[in-house]
Amino acid sequence: MKPEVATAYGIEQSAIPPPEPIIGSAISETVDEVVLGSSMSGRPIYLSEFRGQALLVNYWASWCPPCWAEMPQLQQIYQEYRLRGLEVVAVNSGETRVAIDSFLDRQRTPLTFAVAMDPQQQAGQAQGVSGVPVTILYGMDGSVVRRFTGMLGFDPALIRQDLDRMLARDR
Repeated sequence: MKPEVATAYGIEQSAIPPPEPIIGSAISETVDEVVLGSSMSGRPIYLSEFRGQALLVNYWASWCPPCWAEMPQLQQIYQEYRLRGLEVVAVNSGETRVAIDSFLDRQRTPLTFAVAMDPQQQAGQAQGVSGVPVTILYGMDGSVVRRFTGMLGFDPALIRQDLDRMLARDR
């Protein structure tokens, strides 16, 4: 008997690489230089701005169905953990301001976390992002706690587990 293969958005799960956890590795020796993207007004957003906080960064695009599916989950996680020290930055990868605004306007639940741009995809490439969606959870010291790649990689339960562990001292 052939095992069943799960599909998502018409793609077999077996054709998609598993999530790539990178536990405890630092992105850069000089955290101050890591640019995550730019604000909607064009100001660079540096990883160092979030020192002392847990940070969830999601690289996304408006044409990406899994990215649409992840946004309400990111919003829910942000609402649950923001008062305990979590920040979320959703970085659009390679699109115009018009496309980003259209995406935001069509969300059923308004997004209350920061939305940023990476029109030339330079910041994402520097983080090892070669496609979307990619979600990276950074610890309070700027090190990568976990990385989720692709549509089947995002795991809200695992993110909550990591956040509960990281933010436990605030209880």
